[in-house]
Amino acid sequence: MLQRLNNIILTAQSVATVNYFKELVNDGPIKFVACLLSGAMGWLSTFFAPIWTVIVVVCVFILIDAILGTKVSITHGGKFESRRLWSTLKKFGNCAMIISCCHLMGTEIVKSIDMHLVEGFSGIVCGVELWSMIENLQAIDPTGPWKIFSKFIRSKGEKYLDITIEKDDLPKIKKLVKKIK
Repeated sequence: MLQRLNNIILTAQSVATVNYFKELVNDGPIKFVACLLSGAMGWLSTFFAPIWTVIVVVCVFILIDAILGTKVSITHGGKFESRRLWSTLKKFGNCAMIISCCHLMGTEIVKSIDMHLVEGFSGIVCGVELWSMIENLQAIDPTGPWKIFSKFIRSKGEKYLDITIEKDDLPKIKKLVKKIK
């Protein structure tokens, strides 16, 4: 199958001297998969390069909180529970996801003050989706810091859009976003 794909690519380019893909295929599927994985890892490392320290610091805070919570539980006669450890690991992932989404939104959508129409609409859509993610995380884990995040996002949205967002307006905004999509 890889040989056939190689022939299709070479025929489509009308160049018989392109040997790169042919070498990948002839060296075996392991090298081909390794090249794909190294490309994906390169993309991930460049995406997370500016925010990895923030993610690590947040994870350290979560870990310290988990350790202190376990210590308090044990001193009050409780015991160590593995499900709480899994909860901490899920919190790592959720916080990394939120930080990554905020970074992506900040670097790709809200690049400057003089936004274009596409950036404005995509910023609204991403803001509403980010707000929805935080509401979902708050429903899943009510003890998390999600309420503070929602207040912070609301204040930033009000500042940049120069409007006042009330809780009654959220269904209207979600309907507007669905129409835009």
